[in-house]
This record gives sequence, C-alpha cells and structure tokens, in this order.
Amino acid sequence: MLKMASSLKEMRAIEAEAADALASILAAIPIVTVGKIERNVVRDSRELDIVVHLTAAHKPQVLACEVKRHGQPRYVRDGLLTLKNTLQHTGMRATPVFIAPYLSPEARLICQENSVGYMDLQGNVRLEFDGVFIERLVADKPAPDRREINSLFWPKTAQVLKTLLCDP
Repeated sequence: MLKMASSLKEMRAIEAEAADALASILAAIPIVTVGKIERNVVRDSRELDIVVHLTAAHKPQVLACEVKRHGQPRYVRDGLLTLKNTLQHTGMRATPVFIAPYLSPEARLICQENSVGYMDLQGNVRLEFDGVFIERLVADKPAPDRREINSLFWPKTAQVLKTLLCDP
C-alpha cells in the first residue's frame, strides 16, 4: 500500500510539472492565449490527466493530455490508445497530446504516426492544431534510471535455492 501511495504522489508531481511546462510553451507563442488548465478531469466516467482551454488566432481550442510516468514505446502505445478511446467515448473535440518525462525518437515517431501531439519534460515538443505548429527537439537525454539489482544471496532467495538444490 505504501508503494502505491508514493507512486500516486510521484504521478501527481509529474502531472503538475507537465501542466506548468505546457503552459510556459504555449505562453511563448504570440497568437496563443492560454485560458484554463484543468487537471484530473472526469467526463463520462473517463479521466483525462490535463485539459487545456486556449485561444489560437481568436479561435477556441482544447488540448486533452495523457501523462505517463515512462515514455517507453509500450507505454506510449498504451497511453495513445487510452487517450483516443477517452476522446471518442466522451465525444470531446480536442487535440490529443501525450506527455512523459522523456520520449525517445521511436516514441516520438509513434505519436507522429498516430497524429497525436507530444511533449516531454526534457524540452521536446510537437503540437499541431488549427494553424499552429510547434516543434522543438533537444539533444539532451536524461541519465538512465538506476534500479537495484536482485541478488541470488538475499535471505529469501537463498532459502528458495537451498530448498530446490537440497531436495530436487
């Protein structure tokens, strides 16, 4: 239970950072005026992580964003499917955007092939809606996550190995 609570806090922190980053990117565009930014919006029992209401060239626009903790291609495919199903189910007319801490070139290509905008927290962005096109690529990559290596000699693992080897 404790691990789940900490991962929820981590996810909420990523969503907050993503909302701030998206707002700052959109604010830099002269013809775009950012209106309301909503987080964790529930419509027809479906949840959208971030919904941005804005005006681009005097026309109202909505960006519906799916935020994931990882930007690996399998998570991107899952997120795109979730996002498109949510938009289709709710009937909401919005531009879909996928957001993650880092998106590899392969993950960005998956978003492009599915006509979904993307943004990562490293600075890579591609958004296209109603005459507005934003694309920025950054050469920096984040340091890879270090995971703890499981040891064969941990107490529980050693007990299992001992049982298996002593009494086959």
